[in-house]
Amino acid sequence: MLGLIRRYDLKPDDVLSVELTVPPYIHGLVGGEYDPGGDAQVAAQFSIRYTVACLLVRRRLGLAEITEASARDAEIGRHIGKVTVKVDSTQTGNRGPVVMRVQTRNHGELTARVDDVRGGSDSPIPEADTDAKFRECFGLGVRPLADTQIETLTARVRSIEDVRDMSTFFDGIVRKS
Repeated sequence: MLGLIRRYDLKPDDVLSVELTVPPYIHGLVGGEYDPGGDAQVAAQFSIRYTVACLLVRRRLGLAEITEASARDAEIGRHIGKVTVKVDSTQTGNRGPVVMRVQTRNHGELTARVDDVRGGSDSPIPEADTDAKFRECFGLGVRPLADTQIETLTARVRSIEDVRDMSTFFDGIVRKS
């Protein structure tokens, strides 16, 4: 979805509907109705409908977009109903394929097919994206890390196979209690 948004500079109100066709496995994980009534953060994390609506509105999906406030954001909520999910029971994959049909006001019907969602062996996550995710994750929380700590930790994670003594892994990054 993000690829289509960027390619066509789609705005939320330009999108009339989004139909996703997914294998049963994906449907079981993230294909249910979006209901933020209980734990809104968990609902956002496990909803492909929320993901698409959030991407339309915010053009990204990171930790900030699955907070309680974001999961209940009325602007995102306004677009969730545009997203329908169909199950293709002939597909047995657990990472795809996902077929997307997007009806738009200005570009007609746009389609995309993802055979292996990001993070799979056929679609690895680029290092720059992983680094950005590290910065976001480690920069949030009860005791966010400083940029220099994040850089140090990222470098250590990348070379974890070379660590001889894990008791020193976090030295200079977190205080020992």
